[in-house]
Amino acid sequence: MPSGSGIILLTQVESTGPVLSGVNWNGLSLTAVPGSPVSITGGEIYSYYLVNPSSGPGTLAFTVTSTCNWNVTASVYQNVNTSSPFGTISSSSGDASTFVDNISTTGSNSIIDDFLAYTNGPSTVTALTGNQLFNSMNSGCCDSVFGSYLSTSSSGAHSLSYSNGGGTQNWWSESIELKAGTLCGTPTFTPVATTAIPSATPSPTRTPTSGATSTPVPTSVCSPTVVVGATTSFVSYEAEAGTLGGGATIVAVTTPPNTEYSSPALEASGHAFVQLNNDGQYVQWTNNTGQNISAINLRSCIPDAPGGGGITSTIDLYVNGVFRQAFSVNSLQNYAYEGTTYGSQTDKNPADGDPRDFWNDTHAFVTGAPISPGSTFAFQMDSSNTASFYDIDVVDVENPPAALTQPPNSLSITSYGAVSNNTSIDNTSAINNCFSAAQSMGMIAWIPPGVFSISAINGGLNATGITIEGAGPWYSTIYRVTPAGNTQGIANIITTSSCTVENLSLDCNANSRAGNDNNGAVNSSGSNWVVNNVWIQHVTSSFWCGGNNGIAENCRTLSTWADGGNFNNVQDPRGIGNNLTYTNNFVRGTGDDAMAINSVNYNGSTYYTMMSNITYSNNTAVAPWGGKCLGFYGGVSVTVENNLLQDTSRYMGLGVMRFGVNGSDLLSGTVIGNTVLRCGGNGYNQQQQAMMIGNGGDGQGVGVVENAYIASNTITNALFDAVGFSQGTNNVLQNNIINSPGLNGIAVGNQTLDLGTVTGNNILLNNTVNNLNSGQSAVLAQSGTSFIDYTPTMASSYSSESGTATEACSEGGQDVGTISNGSYTVYNNVNLAGMLTFVARVASAGAGGTIQIRLDSPTGTLIGSCTVPVTGCWQGWTDVNCSLTGASGTHNVYLVDAGGAGNLFNIEWFSFTAFAESAT
Repeated sequence: MPSGSGIILLTQVESTGPVLSGVNWNGLSLTAVPGSPVSITGGEIYSYYLVNPSSGPGTLAFTVTSTCNWNVTASVYQNVNTSSPFGTISSSSGDASTFVDNISTTGSNSIIDDFLAYTNGPSTVTALTGNQLFNSMNSGCCDSVFGSYLSTSSSGAHSLSYSNGGGTQNWWSESIELKAGTLCGTPTFTPVATTAIPSATPSPTRTPTSGATSTPVPTSVCSPTVVVGATTSFVSYEAEAGTLGGGATIVAVTTPPNTEYSSPALEASGHAFVQLNNDGQYVQWTNNTGQNISAINLRSCIPDAPGGGGITSTIDLYVNGVFRQAFSVNSLQNYAYEGTTYGSQTDKNPADGDPRDFWNDTHAFVTGAPISPGSTFAFQMDSSNTASFYDIDVVDVENPPAALTQPPNSLSITSYGAVSNNTSIDNTSAINNCFSAAQSMGMIAWIPPGVFSISAINGGLNATGITIEGAGPWYSTIYRVTPAGNTQGIANIITTSSCTVENLSLDCNANSRAGNDNNGAVNSSGSNWVVNNVWIQHVTSSFWCGGNNGIAENCRTLSTWADGGNFNNVQDPRGIGNNLTYTNNFVRGTGDDAMAINSVNYNGSTYYTMMSNITYSNNTAVAPWGGKCLGFYGGVSVTVENNLLQDTSRYMGLGVMRFGVNGSDLLSGTVIGNTVLRCGGNGYNQQQQAMMIGNGGDGQGVGVVENAYIASNTITNALFDAVGFSQGTNNVLQNNIINSPGLNGIAVGNQTLDLGTVTGNNILLNNTVNNLNSGQSAVLAQSGTSFIDYTPTMASSYSSESGTATEACSEGGQDVGTISNGSYTVYNNVNLAGMLTFVARVASAGAGGTIQIRLDSPTGTLIGSCTVPVTGCWQGWTDVNCSLTGASGTHNVYLVDAGGAGNLFNIEWFSFTAFAESAT
C-alpha cells in the first residue's frame, strides 16, 4: 500500500452477527482487499475495503442484515504504518487536521461519545452537539487516533458521510475504520458511576432528551458498552470531596453501626458530610463539568425548631471567593423522632428523641453570571447565617436549558383560570377542567412556567388519555398544599390513566408521612403511559404505578417520605402490572425503598395477577433513610440491570425476595450488572446484608423465591455481610465481585444474624471475594443439610461427546457449541440420588431446541427434557430448568440435543438439584 494513500477499514463480525452487503464509496462498489478477512482475538473477523479519499466529502454506504445489535466506530489514524491491514502507529510528525462525520441511517441510532483513543503527547479534542461531531487534533510531534462512536440495533441501509479537513497532512495515511459489531457476546460489566460516587473531579453527564422514550436492551441481547446508574442533566459533588476551609470538618461513618438508630452520617450520601458550625467555615469545589453552572440543588441539614416543625435559614454562596447570594435552606420538611416508636415517620416532637430524616433538598438558580468552567464555588457560614450549624452533604449543579414554549395543539391551564405563584389559590378545578377539555378535543394540556398550587383535600388532579406537558422541571411546578390542622385524607398530586406526563416538577408542603398530611405524587395506570423528565420532592411515594406498557424515565426524586419508584399490580383497576420499565431515574433520600417492584398476591379478598416483564435499568438510588435501594418483590421475568445502589442507612441495598405473607412469589428474574456500594445496615439490630436473596427478608420467611439469576454485580464496602441467602430454590449467583465486606462475603441462613435456619439451595459459580477482614469467610455455609450450596458442572468438562465443539465463553471459561439435532455430551458417574430438578445456562441465536437428559446412552431412559429458548445471541445467556422423573443411583448422563436444522444452542453449565420447582 503506497505511502500517503487513504483507506477505509470496514469491520465485520463472524457469521453469527451482522452480515454486510452492498458496500460502496460515493456509489462505487467496493470489494475486500487481499488478505481480508483477518481474525482477531475474541472471534471477530475484520474485512478491509480500500478507497483513496481526498479532501472534501465522501459517503460510505452499506446494508446490514443482523440478528444482534451492532456498532460503528469512525476513527482517523494519524502517522500510521500501512505495512499491515489495520495499521500501527509510527514515529513521524504531523500537522493539525480536522475530521467531521455526519451520520444518517434508516434506524434508531445513538452517538455515544467522542474519544481520543491514543496519543503519546498533548492533544485536544473538541466536540459539537447533535449528530455532527467535530474533532480537532493539534498533533505537533504526536501520534493520535480520534473519532466518534455510534450504536444501533437496526438492520437495513445505512450511510456515513465524511469530510477531510485539508491542511498539510504529513503522515503515512489517513484512514477511517468502520466496525460493525462484536455485540453477540455478553458484555464485560465495568461499572461506571455517572452520579453520586464521591469524586473531586466528577465527569459531566448527558441531559436526557425531552420527550424521548427508552427501549431497554434485554439481557439476552448483547450490548456494546455498559454504563451503571442514571445519566443525568446534573453533576453531583460530594462535600467530603471538596476543599475545606476555616476549620470545617468531615464527619463520616468509619465503622459499622452498633445501634439500630440513625445518624446524619449514616443517612448521608457517601456516608459522610461536611459540618460548618462557626463563621468563616466553608466547603469549596471547582467547576470541572465543562459547562456553565446556572442552577444548584443543595442537600443540607440544619437544626429543627426546639418544639419541632423546622426552621428556615440561608447559607452563603461564593464564586471565585466573592459572595454571590444567600442560598435558602430549611428543616421544615424533614426530621422525625422514634424515641417512643421505632421506625416512626410521623412523630415531630424533638423531646421524644432519636431523630431521623436529617437531610432536605433546596434548589435555586445562580444569581448573576453563571459559574464558568474552572471557577470555584463554595458554601460558607457567615454571621448573616443564623442557624447554629450547617451540615453539607452533596451539591448537584447543572445548566438547565431555557424554558420550553407552549406546543402546538395545546390548551394552557391558565386559559381555564389557573393562577401561578399564589399558595392561597386552589387551582384544582381549573387544571382538571383543562385536562377534560384536552381529552375531549384531542389536545395537549400545557403547564406554563410558574408554581400552580392545588389543595390536598379536593381530590387532586385526574386525567385520562392525554399528554400533560410543562416548560421543564426548573420552570413548571404543581404544588400541593395541605391546610393547617387538616384531619382528612390527602389526595395524590396527579392520578392518570394512559397518559403522558413530562417536563415539570411536583412538590408539596407536607412534613411527615401521616395520612392527613401527605400522599403520593404520580399514580399512573392504564396502557402505554409515559412519565418523562419529572422532578418530585417531599411526597410519600413519587411513583405508584401499574397497568401495562408503561415507562418512567429521566426523572428525579429527592427527599421523600416513602418510596421513590414503586411499580405494582394494585394501582391499575385490572389488577395488573406487565411490561413496565423504570429507567434512567435518579432517586435520593427516600423514607422507604428508593425503588420497588411490588407484585402483590392479594389484599383482603381481592387477588391480583402476578407482575411480569418488568425492567428496572440504569437507575441511581442514593441514601434511602427508611428502606432499601431496590426491593425486587416477586413476579416472573423481571430484569434488574445496571443500577447504581448506594449508601443505605438501615437496610439492605438490593433485596431479591417476596414481600410478606400477601406478596406474590418470585418465580424468575435476572439481576445483572448492578453496583451495590456501602449498603446494608443495622435496622432492628439485624446486621442486614448489602444484598439478600430469598424469602426471609423483612422478617417474613414465607412463600417461594426461585430461578433468580444474579450475576456480574459488584458489591463494595458492605457494612456487614455482602450477600445473604434465605429460603429459596435454584437461585444462581455467578461472576459477582465482592470487595471489602464488613463481615463475610456470602453467608447462608443461620450464619447471618437476621435470617435463622432456612431450607433450599443455591448455585454458586466463579464469584470473587476480595479484602476479607480477619476471621471472616468468603462463603459461610449454613450448618446442617437443609440448605445446599451447589457448584454446577461446566458443560465443557464432558467425558465424551458427539457432534459438538467447545469455544470461549463470554462469561468465562468455555461453553459447548455447534450443537445440532442428535449431538450429545456425556458425563460419567453422576450421582442422581434424590435429584428433582435440572438447571442449565444456555444461549441461542439459532432455532433453540431441547436438552434431553438420558441415562447411560443417547437413547437411554429419558428422565427430563428442558426447552431452550432463542435468546438472540450465541453468547446471550439465560437459565432454563425442568423437573426430573425417576432420577436415582449413579449413571453416565447423556445430554442429547434435539431440534430443527442447523446450529441450535450453546450450553455453558448445568446442575442437578434436590429441590423441586414450584407448582405455582
